[in-house]
Amino acid sequence: MTDYTQNPFASTHSLDTNPFDDPADYRSQRSTNDAEANRLEEIQRREADLERRERELNAKADHLRRHGKANWPPSGAEEGGRDLGASIG
Repeated sequence: MTDYTQNPFASTHSLDTNPFDDPADYRSQRSTNDAEANRLEEIQRREADLERRERELNAKADHLRRHGKANWPPSGAEEGGRDLGASIG
């Protein structure tokens, strides 16, 4: 006969897993973990790209601060060198 003091649900070979868990949960957790890893990688790549762009903009601003903005040729240079003052009067 069966010993009434023994736990029929006790298992020594699978103490860390629940036999009643849905195995699909493990697959979805794995895919969720993969998705999170991909998302984290994408975020880190975008962060590195933004840092690079920020360094470039800071370098341009520093260059402008030190050397100023070029004011020659004037912004109307694409007009072909016409004297715009003569067209006023």
